[in-house]
Amino acid sequence: MSEKRIEAKWQIGDVVEAVGMDGARLLAEAGLHCAGCAMARGETLEQGCRAHGFTDAEIKALVDGLNALPRVRKG
Repeated sequence: MSEKRIEAKWQIGDVVEAVGMDGARLLAEAGLHCAGCAMARGETLEQGCRAHGFTDAEIKALVDGLNALPRVRKG
């Protein structure tokens, strides 16, 4: 069975759990320092991106980058 693709509707904490510190670094490089934020468990990746002014294209590019990372936890 294949792994589920990360989607913008995933909670940030679930994204970081799936791709680990590489994902946290990618988020930070994009300007989202969410991995250690209290909102990581209550906010989706899309909500966090929107709060930081991301466009649809930027969100898609970030999700694609996260999906390119190796998984540390099966999702």
